[in-house]
Amino acid sequence: MPDIRAFRTVCHEAARAIHAEVTGFRIAEHTTPGYHQAILESRGRSVAVTWIPDTPWVALAEPGDDVPLRFTDDPLLANALTASCEFRVLTTAELGRPFRHAEWPEISIHDVRYWQPATVGEALFNRWD
Repeated sequence: MPDIRAFRTVCHEAARAIHAEVTGFRIAEHTTPGYHQAILESRGRSVAVTWIPDTPWVALAEPGDDVPLRFTDDPLLANALTASCEFRVLTTAELGRPFRHAEWPEISIHDVRYWQPATVGEALFNRWD
């Protein structure tokens, strides 16, 4: 599984590959949020590369503290991020699918029952405590 160092490295490599700049990292130091973010700027827009620690799952989102995250697709950036084979970028279509616990058994059933996520994105990229 990738670690924080791999996440930082892959984000910098992806930024170079698409002529973007890493402008910062938001590293979760507590239980919430349950993800880290790298903020990349390119072509006049910003995107947050959002990673769940100890997993290969990455999503692209609009930077900010919105809950739930507003996911976005950027095929050029997604291809650059997956070049290392350490990460898998989930698309907005995948993240918007209805959440079914049987498809994501690694997510605590107790959290699922309590928080009742409607979509895959809500279940994976959350601010649950």
